[in-house]
Amino acid sequence: MNTNEKRKTIKMKTLAIYAVCSKMFLVSSMSMSSTSFQVIKPTELTQDGGYDHRNALFGLSPFGDVISAPLFYTESLFCEWQDHISFTTDVAKKLNGTFIAMIDRGGCAFLTKVENAQISGAAAVVIADNTCLCSDTDTGNCVSVGGGGCEVIGPVMAAGGLGDGMDISIPSLLLTKKDADSIKAELLGNDTVDIEISF
Repeated sequence: MNTNEKRKTIKMKTLAIYAVCSKMFLVSSMSMSSTSFQVIKPTELTQDGGYDHRNALFGLSPFGDVISAPLFYTESLFCEWQDHISFTTDVAKKLNGTFIAMIDRGGCAFLTKVENAQISGAAAVVIADNTCLCSDTDTGNCVSVGGGGCEVIGPVMAAGGLGDGMDISIPSLLLTKKDADSIKAELLGNDTVDIEISF
């Protein structure tokens, strides 16, 4: 085997290892999170061991700390910076103090949503997925927005380019559509949902 062939073989092996590792990361990152997300109130929504979720790859997580606060859902996609104005007003009318914002996936990048929520004063952001995991559609318990298909694994909440997201100082995470729907139903019924995120 000559030198060029050896280099080609090494490159192919390296790419194969990278592909396997990337797949393992994507499959495991929804269930093997470094944080715990739990509904404290109402207790009917509390899940043993907390909710499966995926942490964003940007923002600051206060490791060793806990954020306990009511969840506030906005039907705005939070893709424009002006969205935080009416949102902040609504929050002020209903809540006092710390809150966690729940925002639907879609319309713009995850980073944009979290940036606008941070401006509004949110202590953390929960992105509600709009596409079902295929494992949830098998039981008929989940329907994707617009009747679209399902995803084998959820999306990665990445910032994008190098240096993006450096101004984000709050944590954020993604909930599966099935779990997010049950929580949103409670919120849209004008009931309080208290959340605890442990880091």
